[in-house]
Amino acid sequence: MGTYAEWSFVAWFVASVSVGFMLLELLLEFVGLKSNPRQSLVYLRNGILLSLLLSMIHSFGERLLQWPLLLATALVVFGIVASGVVNRRFSRTSKLPGA
Repeated sequence: MGTYAEWSFVAWFVASVSVGFMLLELLLEFVGLKSNPRQSLVYLRNGILLSLLLSMIHSFGERLLQWPLLLATALVVFGIVASGVVNRRFSRTSKLPGA
């Protein structure tokens, strides 16, 4: 299911992207360009999931098609799709008139 070195690379990549997203969001809020913390969490969550997928593709390559890693990759892709569906539903309900 992957070596310790491969999974540690995945973890470091995801952590660095997450910290980068948080610093970028804080900078944008500090400057005053953004003031919606709910959207900031959406970008952070999507950034974490996307960086997890990309780092797994980079680390494992064609071995992602083997059974345990394929399941892990499918779960990450499902998380990205589910996050998009949930974000879309919440954005529709918050824009309803009279709400």
